Amino acid sequence: MTKIIFICEGNICRSPMAEFIFKNMLDKANMAKDFDVTSRATILDTNGQGFYSKAKEQLIKHQIPFTDHLASQITIQEFRNADYIIGMENYNLVLLKRAIFIRDESKLHCLLDFTDTKRDISDPYYTRDFDKAYEDISYGCEGLLKYFKNKK
Repeated sequence: MTKIIFICEGNICRSPMAEFIFKNMLDKANMAKDFDVTSRATILDTNGQGFYSKAKEQLIKHQIPFTDHLASQITIQEFRNADYIIGMENYNLVLLKRAIFIRDESKLHCLLDFTDTKRDISDPYYTRDFDKAYEDISYGCEGLLKYFKNKK
């Protein structure tokens, strides 16, 4: 089973959106049983906070199923057990490297690195553009799914 952890700074917008979008794509591709997908924060500040309402609204708008979600910072053990740590932007990976002294960066990726558009996904908590964040995350998840289909 492939363990994937999506990360963003607070785990209240982008990374949980990516978690549920990707889970939905895996379900539709009949690949869900092969993956363990979750999301985490790089910072402790938002621990225990719920899914940001505007991010949740995007999932509802696009008919993406989701469950209750509470923000949680990634632990060293989760990092060690994961096969892929996928950040929404490079700064997420920088924060993670600072929080967990990482020697092997082979499991660290940015979501849009799995597409032909190698750039960061802007944080909608600050930009207020949740439509754009959804589009970018969905596009990145499509690229990630294609990557795993090609690995078979």
